[in-house]
Amino acid sequence: MIDVHCHVLPKIDDGSKSVEMSIEMMKQSYAQGIDTMIATPHFYISHTDVEHFAKRRQNAYDTLMEAIDGMTDMPKLNLGAEVLFFNGISVFDDLEKLTVNNNGEYLLLEMPFSKWNDKILREVESLMYDRKLKVIIAHIERFIDFQKGTNYINELLSLGPLVQMNGEYINGFFTKSKALNMIREGKVQLLGSDCHNLDKRCPNLGKAFSTIEKKLGQDFVDKINKIGYDIIYSGLSV
Repeated sequence: MIDVHCHVLPKIDDGSKSVEMSIEMMKQSYAQGIDTMIATPHFYISHTDVEHFAKRRQNAYDTLMEAIDGMTDMPKLNLGAEVLFFNGISVFDDLEKLTVNNNGEYLLLEMPFSKWNDKILREVESLMYDRKLKVIIAHIERFIDFQKGTNYINELLSLGPLVQMNGEYINGFFTKSKALNMIREGKVQLLGSDCHNLDKRCPNLGKAFSTIEKKLGQDFVDKINKIGYDIIYSGLSV
């Protein structure tokens, strides 16, 4: 199984604080059945530029890979980024360098934590249809309350991006049925742990996938993972 959204790289964002923590996060993920992960550290245009970010990300990756060299029972780790939306993102020159495995295709996009507007949606539309990027909307469930009283969630989904949900939304007692309904209705195609550490935001996809299998059937689990693996295979083919 695949985790398409995690903060497992050490000391690059608000995720893992050390190489040791990163290793344990990966071990826990593997024990839950995760054999592939996409490391997606936060990218904020207000904090850094792409060149500096890419260098820090590669250094963190290299450090972690050196530390786990020779270890077995560990997930394969791929590189991506969780890019926070910003005005002008649709014409930002270096955006392709933030795609999964630098493949110029799949971009994990974090939408604004505020009320959206038509201009924001037009930028996302331009990313998809002018820039030809395959946009993945990160943790869609976290934006629902911000958009109450509007139709922006449905308008965003109608553009046709891939949509990722966090495992904790499926695992939550009060949110499980909402999460399963969204998956059943085809509104969500990918899962991510969004794990940041080993306590409050720890690896959690084993339970989430188990719930989907139990409540919706193995076919839903297989479909979610197929789409996730296709993202990786696309990166390897470029």
